[in-house]
Amino acid sequence: MMQELKAIEQARQDMKLQAMQIAFEKAQAIKYDCDYEELKFCFDNHENLTGHRYPPTSQRYESWLVWQESWKAAQEHMLQARYDKLSSHDYVLIPAEMSGEIAEAIAHNANCCGGIAYDIYQAIIQASKQYQ
Repeated sequence: MMQELKAIEQARQDMKLQAMQIAFEKAQAIKYDCDYEELKFCFDNHENLTGHRYPPTSQRYESWLVWQESWKAAQEHMLQARYDKLSSHDYVLIPAEMSGEIAEAIAHNANCCGGIAYDIYQAIIQASKQYQ
């Protein structure tokens, strides 16, 4: 379960890293007083040709490396804090959509009809969002 949570969290962090790369490039465009879209076009072309988004000998590349390492360290710290919080409790993963088997189990154990079982399941899903 924790491996699944870590994989999900890593995918989120990758998306955040991409968003932060865009923010970094927009800041670079402002810093060098140029159009972001033109700068992005140049970065995209350079990356397609060389495999590097920024020329390895450029100051921008050095700035990106420092920024990226700082970002990764901060994200690892946040991920570890979240993992510590989650691992300090007993959690289980459940599907976002209730299956027929789950509905039957809830209805049987709570001695209620399917509609109430659905309401119980939705309440569980809503309550679990505080831990995301």
